[in-house]
Amino acid sequence: MKLYLPFAALCGICCLILNGFFLSAMQKQLWRRAVWLKAAASVCFVLIALLAVLKKPENGYFLIAFLCGFAGDILLGLRYVYEKQKTLLFAIGALSFAAEHLLFILRFLHSPDTSLLFALIYLAVTLAGAAVYTGIHKTNAGKLQPFGVLYIALVCFMSGLALSAAVRAPSVSSVLFGCGGILFAGSDVILSEYNFGNDRRFLLSRLLHWLYFGAQLLIAGSLLF
Repeated sequence: MKLYLPFAALCGICCLILNGFFLSAMQKQLWRRAVWLKAAASVCFVLIALLAVLKKPENGYFLIAFLCGFAGDILLGLRYVYEKQKTLLFAIGALSFAAEHLLFILRFLHSPDTSLLFALIYLAVTLAGAAVYTGIHKTNAGKLQPFGVLYIALVCFMSGLALSAAVRAPSVSSVLFGCGGILFAGSDVILSEYNFGNDRRFLLSRLLHWLYFGAQLLIAGSLLF
């Protein structure tokens, strides 16, 4: 544990620094550089998950989930490089993230510490809030709208399950995972607004990416406890 935590902390710091450089490249529209920087930032949370596997081999299940997130990061970044395939890359990237959330959900559903009722209530409340938020900003994803709604429901359900575990069986691990789940849901709602709404301020892109990488780092870090 004494060796795992300092290395994980170093990975976390590197991830946040690389995210800063990534956002700078995005703002300057240096798309290819941005893809590489985002991939490098994503490697950091994958490395933390790999540490968790070395500590507990059963965490290999979660490593698969984080690799799905890593793939999603690259695909979403490439949509700026290959404009003609932008919608396709966005859809496949979102599917990669959906796979990550689904893997988390399946593991939570087998845990005695989670509450399905709590998660469903949380899902209803967060979906209502997301609907109000996106309605105010007139978010419209066109043909992707039904898929987008299902995706937001998936991440909110994952977040609810994680939060229920943190409430029912509080520990360093469950609280970190619960906080990560909340940040993930917030990041994805803002992502929908930024890509398909009427507010295109780069401030939103900054916010969603800080929330996103914070979520991945918290969830990966939770596996070390």
